[in-house]
Amino acid sequence: MKKVKKRKRSNKRKFLIGGFLFLVAGSAAAYQSYRTGKTLDDYESKMKELDEKMKEEQERTAEIEDYRDYVKTDQYVEEVARDKLGLVYKDEVLLKAKEEE
Repeated sequence: MKKVKKRKRSNKRKFLIGGFLFLVAGSAAAYQSYRTGKTLDDYESKMKELDEKMKEEQERTAEIEDYRDYVKTDQYVEEVARDKLGLVYKDEVLLKAKEEE
């Protein structure tokens, strides 16, 4: 009879230890799942932010290309010649107002 009681105690201990190990492993898996989900959320928000930046840069690139095309026109050359260099056509007369002192 003593052997039977000893076996029952041994089986009970094994069951308790197994249950504890299962509980620890389950807790570790749940925590890892939580961390993975949080990391995924962080990556998704970063991806949205980068998508917005990429869209802004594409718009900026389009503006620069439009400006590059404008710079190649005669109208741009004429504007620069008038504004920055003060040039006028031969038959054109410039009138300037006197500045009051």
